[in-house]
Amino acid sequence: MGDDAALIDFNNNLTNEKNYLVATTDLLIQKHHFPLQMSFFQMGWKAVTVNVSDIAAMGAKPVGILISLAIPPNLALESFEE
Repeated sequence: MGDDAALIDFNNNLTNEKNYLVATTDLLIQKHHFPLQMSFFQMGWKAVTVNVSDIAAMGAKPVGILISLAIPPNLALESFEE
């Protein structure tokens, strides 16, 4: 409790080696989590940063990213790609 990440057990039963995948994802909402003047690039950067910081807080090394998106139907493709 209190951690922003989950540990997924990837232990090797043959060698007793302890391996874990640390997984986390935060859904950030534009009107709640970002200042109005932020660009889409900056919003994407922040979304990655808050999740990477959760991984670092668990003492793990980031190797990928899980993305949760709530995209308005009228968002231009160029804005999404940014």
